[in-house]
Amino acid sequence: MSTRKYLAQVFAVVILAVLLCGLSVWKDGKGTADEAEEFVWFSSISFWNPPEWSLAEDTVTGQISQRTGVSFAYDIPQKNAGMQLGQMLIKNELPDVISISDVAMQKQLAESGKVWDIQELLEQYDPDSLILKQFPQDVKAILEDAEGGWYCYPSHIGSADMREVYPPCDPYYWDLVYYQSNEGIMFNRAIMERLGLTAEELQTEEQVQEAFRMVKKLGEQTGEELTPLLLNGQKYEVSSLPALSKSFGAKWIDGDGSYRDYYFSEQVRQALAFINTAYRNGCLKAEQLSYSVEEMQKQLQSGNVFCFIGNLADTGVDERGWEGAAIRSSLGDVPAVQVSAQAQVWLHTYISKSCPHPEKIAKWLSFMAGEEGMMLNYFGIEGRDYIMQDGFPVRTKEGMEGPNSMENGLWIFWPFANTTWEKHAALPPEEDSRQAAAHRVQTAMGRYPQSELYEVALTVNLNSDLEEKSGYGELLNSVQEYKNSQLLSVITAESQEQFEAEYGKLIQGLKDMGLVKLDKELNKCYQERCRRYGITLEDNYKETMPKDR
Repeated sequence: MSTRKYLAQVFAVVILAVLLCGLSVWKDGKGTADEAEEFVWFSSISFWNPPEWSLAEDTVTGQISQRTGVSFAYDIPQKNAGMQLGQMLIKNELPDVISISDVAMQKQLAESGKVWDIQELLEQYDPDSLILKQFPQDVKAILEDAEGGWYCYPSHIGSADMREVYPPCDPYYWDLVYYQSNEGIMFNRAIMERLGLTAEELQTEEQVQEAFRMVKKLGEQTGEELTPLLLNGQKYEVSSLPALSKSFGAKWIDGDGSYRDYYFSEQVRQALAFINTAYRNGCLKAEQLSYSVEEMQKQLQSGNVFCFIGNLADTGVDERGWEGAAIRSSLGDVPAVQVSAQAQVWLHTYISKSCPHPEKIAKWLSFMAGEEGMMLNYFGIEGRDYIMQDGFPVRTKEGMEGPNSMENGLWIFWPFANTTWEKHAALPPEEDSRQAAAHRVQTAMGRYPQSELYEVALTVNLNSDLEEKSGYGELLNSVQEYKNSQLLSVITAESQEQFEAEYGKLIQGLKDMGLVKLDKELNKCYQERCRRYGITLEDNYKETMPKDR
């Protein structure tokens, strides 16, 4: 054998050994981040702002790359994300990873044959994945019912089955399981104090309307631009109206226990009348109903808003200055609060079959959904962002400043948020912390002594169960558009007589469009969910809560 040929063979063996060693290093989670393979991550959540992917070792993203061998470039459209994704699907140009919340697009992706079945992906490329061993069966069931199979990894997992694996570590978290709701009502404590008002004096709609007039008069006397009532801007129909309606006792069922659109309930009429009264008294301005989220937040953060009704997670305020509340209507009904004790999720993350190196994405998926990945996502880097004390992570000062950071990625990877695990792994926040204050506001209506708690899973996205049937999807869209177009006329009626006329027009229009007939079809879907979960909207969770909380 010639010397040249011998050296060539030796060189080939060395190269093969290096490659095998490199694979072994990645398998052991000790690879170097600068060797990471880049993938494209698409999201329809325009307000998700993850940091540009850094390979630096002192960043969360760098740690992910070091442990999984992947990195990401993002594609997060600010407008028309669903349309853009639909076009990609038609052209067979799907991004590698897709995180979306739109139910119709989720179903379309699942049925396209162009995204991986999660079980198949993991069994083929990561058979030891923790996901395969302990993914909650109740969550898997709702995904399979909705999409015909297990095609996504979901975020914000709330699940009775997962609570068997990760039980809440403190009674504080059990309260969040049963009481927390984003749709709610809160009052500005500073303005309450200026007016000499207590929480007990803001419990009925008559008391609150009088308080609105007091705030208006105070602003006129001092020259301040005080806002007695602020709704959720452009989202008022899907957040403010439901929040006030449930405080007034509205449910999605009639007296016989059958599903019917809650617009047909007397409680929704009363909620609309409440808002219209505030408008006619000069305590609500019509222009705020067109506010963007940013404009609404700016108003709230000014300190000049007395009462906010809407999505409490949308406010951007420090809740330590606010008092959560329920308002009792003059009809005398008790608040009916939607809570999520059954299986629930938010974002769905899909893996495209056109994704190169599915073996790396499978490992990444397993890592992000596993305990090590969740610790990194929620708490950051041990020793810098948190330290362990008595088996629990305790955030350092730097860690407390890190959430949603555009610099290091701490607490920003929402598609892998697991609320059940979080309540198991983290100690409750300090009583005087902003997080604890936010929870107090979000649980206030549910904790109201007279409130009834019922399961939101029975009705959430119920419309999607009908969309695939001929004609119903178009009708559902038309009904929603009609509601949006008519509500403003009802809310801004200039007299009681005009309000009654506009409200009557709204209800008659819904009937003429066929909403009563549609409700009968939706009732079939609702009854099926009741059978699936073994509960109805007439069941009150307050009667069945764990006694050892």
